[in-house]
Amino acid sequence: MAKKIARVEELETGYDLVFNEPKEYSAELLEFINFERNCCSSFSYALIFEPNNKATHLQIYGSKEIKSEIAKGFKELGLLK
Repeated sequence: MAKKIARVEELETGYDLVFNEPKEYSAELLEFINFERNCCSSFSYALIFEPNNKATHLQIYGSKEIKSEIAKGFKELGLLK
């Protein structure tokens, strides 16, 4: 999944992962969210679909502490510097 991320945008309390994949990829993103909810139940998740299937956004967010935790994981994956 990490290889398919077009860009990562910072939110106030989390991150927005942008995918330029076909709309069918949204099913994989939903599977990811449902898997992650088991271990990270304090995080909030949102899927946002741009018009005309331009991009799909997976937002992961919560409190400032949660953002710190997400950033740590993203750095380990090489998504953030």
